[in-house]
Amino acid sequence: MKISTTVQQFDHMPDEALADIRDAVTIARRSRASIYRHFKAGDLTPIKIGNSTRIRVGELRRLIGMPPNPALNGEASK
Repeated sequence: MKISTTVQQFDHMPDEALADIRDAVTIARRSRASIYRHFKAGDLTPIKIGNSTRIRVGELRRLIGMPPNPALNGEASK
């Protein structure tokens, strides 16, 4: 099975980047149904693009307990 670019580069992506459900399942190590339960509970915000559902990388980081990367989000100290 090929690992997607999103999964490979997750640590280096800005919080505003989007991941699809398949990548979110892999990154969060949760089932697809669990990801949808997080949508229903308000833990994650689904972003619809056509027929596709995406999740912000920053929300996935928060879900798995990983801090945001300020250097990637233009918030680095000067």
